[in-house]
Amino acid sequence: MKEKKISLIHLTPVFLSSIISSIMAWILERSNILAEVETPFSRSPTVEATFYNLIVFMSLIGFGSILLYILVKLRKIGILKLLFLSSLALSLLGIIEIYTLAFSTFLNFKLLPLEDFSILLASIVSLITVYIIATIENEYIIALLMLFYGSSAGSLFGVLLPMWTIILVAITLSLYDLYSVFKGPLKHLIELEKSRTSSNRQDTTLRRDSIFRGAVVPFKGLYLGIGDIIFYSMIVSAIFLKPQPSLLRLIAAVFALSIGAYTTFKLVEKRGALPALPLPLLLAILTYAISLFFKL
Repeated sequence: MKEKKISLIHLTPVFLSSIISSIMAWILERSNILAEVETPFSRSPTVEATFYNLIVFMSLIGFGSILLYILVKLRKIGILKLLFLSSLALSLLGIIEIYTLAFSTFLNFKLLPLEDFSILLASIVSLITVYIIATIENEYIIALLMLFYGSSAGSLFGVLLPMWTIILVAITLSLYDLYSVFKGPLKHLIELEKSRTSSNRQDTTLRRDSIFRGAVVPFKGLYLGIGDIIFYSMIVSAIFLKPQPSLLRLIAAVFALSIGAYTTFKLVEKRGALPALPLPLLLAILTYAISLFFKL
């Protein structure tokens, strides 16, 4: 980020992911397709279910973080790249299948056998998407594909999980993000990537051999983690829909998230890599609380 200055244009990924995820979440909610999808999460709004969901969520993230840390320490570059891209392909497979069924139900589009078609379509689209992300040079195309992936995944969580689970997960992930960037696996991953970059290299484009292919949204010299996009989308879509859809709450949430993101990006301009979750998610949660108080 040393060669780039942050401006409002760098909020484009945040704004687009918020809009895309809101539309996706609304279609998921209207189709009611998730009622037929089995997940390891509980949909109950009870305290016990909330902490159970948090444990499941953080266990998955913890396992991934340990694996990432080991691979970084062993400098297994090829395995790291394969891990990011294969994870992207597998998750896209399920996400595209769910959204194909959701859109078909929402539009009352009857195509038999729909389930077989959705699996075939998901397989083809996920493979093509990952191939493009892994090989193409155009960062705008990479950014757009990663935004659709992150927004779709985030809206899925936003609809699926109860609001208290989402709030608790957002707070816990923000704390983990602080640790990961300053002391944890992400810090070591960034250092590993820097060690592979020529010291006299002036541009900030995402190299074809970069470890971060499939893990970040590159936009005008700024690399925003795909996890950040997923959880931005999760909180925005949940605020939009719960307890009932509200356009005013959506606008307020996007505005709060953008303020937090822009402030964080400006700090990145001066300090380098920083956690992108804490401030945006905190402001979004506070905005949600205020909007409920005023019954928006």
